[in-house]
Amino acid sequence: MHRKQPILIERQIFMHRKLLLIKKKLLAAAAAVLLAGTAHAQALQLHVAEASMREHASIVVDLNLQALEFDAKGRATFQGDTLTQPTRAYVTTGAANFYALLEPGKTLRVEVKGRGKTATLKFEGDNAFQSELTSAVEGFLPPKDVAYERVNPSDTLSFPDAWRLLEHKHAELQRLLAQERDTALRAQLSEQVRLRYLANRITMQSGFCTVRGIDAKHDARLASFMAEVDPNDARYLEHDILQSYLFWKMPVEVSSDMDINVYAQEYLRAIVDNVQNDTLRHLLIDNHVSQVLGAEEVDIDAFWALVRQTGDTDVVRTYQYVVDARRSTQSGMACPDVTFSDLQGEPHRLSEHFGRVLYIDLWATWCGPCVMEIPYLAKLAAHYQDDDRIRFLSISLDQNIEAWEQKVTEDRPAWPQYHVNRDEEKLLSSQWGVRSIPRFLIINADGTINNADAFRPSGDDFIARMDAILDAQR
Repeated sequence: MHRKQPILIERQIFMHRKLLLIKKKLLAAAAAVLLAGTAHAQALQLHVAEASMREHASIVVDLNLQALEFDAKGRATFQGDTLTQPTRAYVTTGAANFYALLEPGKTLRVEVKGRGKTATLKFEGDNAFQSELTSAVEGFLPPKDVAYERVNPSDTLSFPDAWRLLEHKHAELQRLLAQERDTALRAQLSEQVRLRYLANRITMQSGFCTVRGIDAKHDARLASFMAEVDPNDARYLEHDILQSYLFWKMPVEVSSDMDINVYAQEYLRAIVDNVQNDTLRHLLIDNHVSQVLGAEEVDIDAFWALVRQTGDTDVVRTYQYVVDARRSTQSGMACPDVTFSDLQGEPHRLSEHFGRVLYIDLWATWCGPCVMEIPYLAKLAAHYQDDDRIRFLSISLDQNIEAWEQKVTEDRPAWPQYHVNRDEEKLLSSQWGVRSIPRFLIINADGTINNADAFRPSGDDFIARMDAILDAQR
């Protein structure tokens, strides 16, 4: 008996340990299943009833665009396998676009009913309220935009219907905001809604005046909206509210076909006459001057005289070299003979290429828009490869010469490639008034300037315009 008892106890202990081990393995397996299920949970479940709303539907997460694929019942899912933290995604489905707050292991369900501007969204599941509120605020746009409808005549609303829809959306936003428990966030979002509501009303009433041929400056309803704008408050820069206000204050009606010199001068006067906040006034003048100086048709002397009269010495000091360059690089003037080096480090001068029309590309490897033009430039170089009247040149402004060398070595472009050092870049930028790239220059065969801010390679009419220049050469 004494010997059997210890053996029994040992067996009990052994079995107990074995059960604990089995239990531990079962718990580990369950945890693994749970974790696997979490990692592969459907972050978004989307149901779009109207087939037309599914065309080109997509989701953008962390700047990555992914097409959404629907089954026969109009259902699509986004797995969200790569999500590691709460992330705001943007989903497009026809005219019903929305924001979705997605989290690992959680599922948001969204149903889209109807189509076009009257489509409705229903949010359910995890983060439904946050997604609905964000979508409502960010999507609070004017239901009717005359400029948009001119391009998309099939997607229109009558003004009465548009106003009713605007007020309905505004009321719905107020309802959602009232449910937000975070006081600070609610105040922040309420201010965003207030500004958007004002911008929407200004846009719609301005459009109404345009369509009906009403003088907007004497329209009482539009005037009541403009009365809400404080031109000395930077908040009204949002949604172009202050810009609309200044347009309204101009003595001439703003239109897409108005003379650039009239617009340049009158908008500058509107800023000076209506904005007394020094910081805001400087910001507006600086932005306007930057845009106007990039326009080829502007009367540079008349405009610059007005800029100097504003008394903004910082703007004058910042852009004087651009004005000087514009004056010295007008069509027909002698081209500055800039210097640069090739891939082997050999120095060259631009005048070496005189005798034919030169199309010059000023670019850098770090400049996204510059790189996007390269494939178009390659096609054009191939198109004109047997035409001795023209030569394409690319001049890199890269300070990292290794990056330029690597790019040129990898791409092996079929037209000459050059690089400027720091001193040459400063001189080139000063002589040509280069403030941004890409920048394109056209030099006539006789070494005179044809266009100091020329059309881009990606332009649909490049060949037609270039052929006209080539045919005009003597």
